[in-house]
Amino acid sequence: MFNVLTGFKFIAEKIQEFEETGNYIYMFGFEESFGYLIKPFVRDKDAIQAVLLVAEIAAYYRSRGLTLADGIDEIFKEYGYFAEKTISVILSGMDGAAEIKKIMDKFRDNAPSQFNSTAIALTEDFQELTATDGQGHVEKLTTPPSNVLKYTLADDSWFAVRPSGTEPKIKFYIATVGETLSEAEEKIANIEAEINAFVGQ
Repeated sequence: MFNVLTGFKFIAEKIQEFEETGNYIYMFGFEESFGYLIKPFVRDKDAIQAVLLVAEIAAYYRSRGLTLADGIDEIFKEYGYFAEKTISVILSGMDGAAEIKKIMDKFRDNAPSQFNSTAIALTEDFQELTATDGQGHVEKLTTPPSNVLKYTLADDSWFAVRPSGTEPKIKFYIATVGETLSEAEEKIANIEAEINAFVGQ
């Protein structure tokens, strides 16, 4: 599993690298904005391939007398219930750009040590290319630099913050895991509320 920056061009770079070095065989690529790529004869997200894969998965579950919803529930029961939310805040004009920078600086320089009463176990700063664990140990990231901050909590939930590269907005991504879907969704709500409170201070 390789983590790359947002955008299929970075996935395509990995495909090219694998083909040139022979170190790995590309199996599957995806990104947060619901893009998927199974076969690398396309070097961008490909909905046709994704639909074919979903049809195959649906046929498998139907052969067991189950629906796609039943199938995802099986996965949740085995690995945990996951929830995600993306929040986009539009801040237009010169004042908006300054406000976005101020928010990023605040998270970068003064982030709390916990969210949802759960310690931050890892802080990744993709601009500084550092990954800092809860004990202060720092490792170097190998991705290209980008103005993105990601915080992983001790319960494997995480959230990230970054300015949009194409619009005057700042985006927050939240992902949680719980023993039930309601627990995962409650964590989302708590983390969102704490992000709003931190930004508003």
